[in-house]
Amino acid sequence: MIYIEKETKTVLPEKFHIAHNFCVQIHDMISEIHTKDSFKELFKFELSFKDENLEQTPELTSGDINILDWLVENNRLDLLENILSKRLLISITGDLLSFLYEGLSCSLRGKTHIAYANFRKPLKDNLTLLEMILVDPSAFTRDYFIDGNPKNYDPSKRSVDYKEALIEKVLFKLGNKALLNKEIIHGLRFDKTNSNSFDPLSNLALHIVTTDKNYRTEDKNLNFIFSSKENIEKQWEHIYFFLPFLMVYTLLVVDEILFSLVEGDEKIKKYRETKAMLKLLYWMNEHEKFTGLDEKISEIGKKAKCENCGAELDLGAHELKLYFETDLLPCLTCFGSAIQFPEGYEPQFMNIEVKEEDFRIDE
Repeated sequence: MIYIEKETKTVLPEKFHIAHNFCVQIHDMISEIHTKDSFKELFKFELSFKDENLEQTPELTSGDINILDWLVENNRLDLLENILSKRLLISITGDLLSFLYEGLSCSLRGKTHIAYANFRKPLKDNLTLLEMILVDPSAFTRDYFIDGNPKNYDPSKRSVDYKEALIEKVLFKLGNKALLNKEIIHGLRFDKTNSNSFDPLSNLALHIVTTDKNYRTEDKNLNFIFSSKENIEKQWEHIYFFLPFLMVYTLLVVDEILFSLVEGDEKIKKYRETKAMLKLLYWMNEHEKFTGLDEKISEIGKKAKCENCGAELDLGAHELKLYFETDLLPCLTCFGSAIQFPEGYEPQFMNIEVKEEDFRIDE
């Protein structure tokens, strides 16, 4: 377990606990695409030859040709794209989650240099692949499978201009959310000259000595080897100030691909985004670098209405804290949940079956 409970003993200072737990919660939300019944369609693909007006050939039924190669030969690139996009989303996110989990686990234990090493691949490579799939799945299918040459889909070979344009296209598909900024997202992941970027810090973590002018090893030193408590504190401050934004961005990218591939309830997509944004807002309100958010939260709260009864909600920091910790936002008018739970997202206690005999007192 890497989620910090009240009884959890950790070297991580308390002021970073909310940010850490937020990142863990977003990690768990991404992992739901592997576990929730709502998304089981990702793991299957049914092909009706009659409906698709395709003829089964002996080489296909005998297994002499791969179904994907067969689809290419029959020019059914739409079906190929769907199958590959599902498979790639599952596999890329699985790998991404493994590295993020280890990174957060190492950070929790004060091993920040190993945390940076683990954050590098998911933020730079895995996420770029997901962005490429989201923006143009047909082009990615062509580069990845039909052409098949890794140099055509290797994220590390893409230029700065390409990555900036890619992020801009992704943000457009996401609806240009106010909290997401192209320059910040690109800078935190790829800018070698930016002291806040994960790129130079992860390079320092991976290499004992670096010669790049932007993150050259200091004279008579070795990268991260002699980190003091003060150094680790600064590294925590960096991780837990910038990582939450990149985690939310990653979730939104994953969900945008996800709901283009499964016939899921649109309410689930909205619920997941609302959940992430409300929890992000709570963390921001608790962070010392963000000021004046109390009034903004109050303003948002007065405009919000209960999704169950329609009553106006007077949301504040206390309600956000409750939601952050429990996923519950009660309405004081109808005493129900102000945010309706889509099927499969109800809290466990709401699914407990209570029978009359449970309340009988033994004589």
